Amino acid sequence: MSQFKVNRVLQAPKLQLIATEFSHHFSKHKHLHIKKAGDANRVFALAFKTRAANRTGVPHILEHTTLCGSERFPVRDPFFKMLNRSLANFMNALTGQDYTYYPFATTNKTDFRNLQQVYMDAVFKPLLKKTDFWQEGWRLEPKDPKQGVNENNPLEFKGVVYNEMKGQLSVPDYYYYTKWLHSVCPELGFSGGDPLDIPSLEYKDLVEFHRQHYHRNNCFTYSYGDFDADEVLEPLSRYLSEFTPHVQVDNQQLAPIDLSTSKKITALGPVDPSNTETYKTSLTWYLGRPERVSTLILWRVIAMLLSGGHSSPLYKALIDTNLGTDFSINTGIDEVPNQLMYTIGLQGVTRENIPKFREAVFTALDEIVQKGLPESQIAALIHQFEFSNREIDANFGMNILDSVIGRVFVHDDYMKLIDTDKLLTNFKLKLQKYPNILVDSIKNCLGRNNPYLEFELAPSTDFESQVEAKYGANLKSKCDSLSLEMKQQIDAENQELIKDMADPGDLDLLPTIKVNDIKPEINNYPVSNQVLTNNVNLKTRKTGTQGVSYLKIYRDMSGADLHLLPIYADAITNVGTQNRSMEELENFIRLNTGGGTCFSFSDWLGSA
Repeated sequence: MSQFKVNRVLQAPKLQLIATEFSHHFSKHKHLHIKKAGDANRVFALAFKTRAANRTGVPHILEHTTLCGSERFPVRDPFFKMLNRSLANFMNALTGQDYTYYPFATTNKTDFRNLQQVYMDAVFKPLLKKTDFWQEGWRLEPKDPKQGVNENNPLEFKGVVYNEMKGQLSVPDYYYYTKWLHSVCPELGFSGGDPLDIPSLEYKDLVEFHRQHYHRNNCFTYSYGDFDADEVLEPLSRYLSEFTPHVQVDNQQLAPIDLSTSKKITALGPVDPSNTETYKTSLTWYLGRPERVSTLILWRVIAMLLSGGHSSPLYKALIDTNLGTDFSINTGIDEVPNQLMYTIGLQGVTRENIPKFREAVFTALDEIVQKGLPESQIAALIHQFEFSNREIDANFGMNILDSVIGRVFVHDDYMKLIDTDKLLTNFKLKLQKYPNILVDSIKNCLGRNNPYLEFELAPSTDFESQVEAKYGANLKSKCDSLSLEMKQQIDAENQELIKDMADPGDLDLLPTIKVNDIKPEINNYPVSNQVLTNNVNLKTRKTGTQGVSYLKIYRDMSGADLHLLPIYADAITNVGTQNRSMEELENFIRLNTGGGTCFSFSDWLGSA
């Protein structure tokens, strides 16, 4: 740990954790370690700021290719090969809007050490072979690779990321969200990659992107568990010491579109298969720069109050009135690096109902400003936040990482998001001191008198055919520019790829957990039985749930119509009762529990 110094420490007594931020003496690298006593889970992650300057998907393709072998572990797809050499309960790599991170989780100390070595070597010292780029990114390949390139065997675009993004962009919700996001912030680029632009990415661009972004000055690491930080910092420091801080870190600030006056943007998109003639539409307001965590928490509460559940005013104004079928995927709070935004959107909207949607939103917001928000809804929401603070599950360490990762490269106050109990306490004190803060914030930032972006996605029946035509034209343009020599090179490259994929490498180089690394003891939580009145059997198991009780009630429904059971189960939590309306029932549930679900099942499939 001599290469690291402590920057700051955050203690969260009620969550029983201590968060310590370290900085590397010789670079701008930061590490966050969270020690949580008694939690068997161990989490580690490496993250890099990887803002995309274009639409070629280089951050996404690099995420894939770094996992194709490294200097110390030169095997094909070491992550996949580690699955049967590890006890990991989570292994992944994810590309965000302007960052990429590589997390894993395990409960075994030896396994944690093994995976950390594989992960660090993968991101800092990947092989980045050309064949990996062709396989994971894109390539031209004959329809029948065995026949080679000829007039009767046309070329096709292939590649894992290329095909993945073609599939993603054919999903109406995903396409809508990406079009909206890039309308709000056109400078953001497209980290996932557009299949029309991916084939313009060259191998040298990938290697250069890794050199510019995957270095210690641009790296953030994270660890979580019941262990001291030096256990993870010592092996990390060996990698960091090999890199010199010669690369300029990308600190460019992105500017969202100017919303000094309201704007409307309309785009064409794929038809929603559930309703071919419906639109997706939304209204977005800017809320200011998102540096302060207190502002973020305030607007998360407001967003939940406005559109969270059957009792929310916008649910009643938009969905109960059948203006649309559900909220759009971008509804709620969003952050781009320099702007906090609130969006209310609707899907399943007919063309003639779009003006009614807009007016219904404004009317609902006007009514809130005039009459305020029901205290029972505010109390129910606060109870839900309090409950979630006490509810700590096996994913707790991963959940903390997910909550802070979007801010670590942009805002220095990301650590404040960790102590959710303190955030809630401060919010409640602010609400007591300024009881009108929720309504005043809505009045000052939302509504018809505040500039907003109206985004609309109209269904186009020939959208998919037009997109396929663009893909075809892109392929034709690429193929028409090929000389005979280049076609022969494509044949040679495909044969090289086939040969490379057939060679897994020396798998014995990968670390493997052994039987004696696994403790033979298991946690035993005995079940006690009790018979209540009316012959009701009660089975109880006591575990460390921090005082939260979980209750399951089973009822024999063998005399019911089995075909109607799923509908009945869904209705239990989606319609009211004889004594309470759906709004009253929802508030009653939120005020007294952490929530509930109902489902039906039968055991006849498993009987013999």
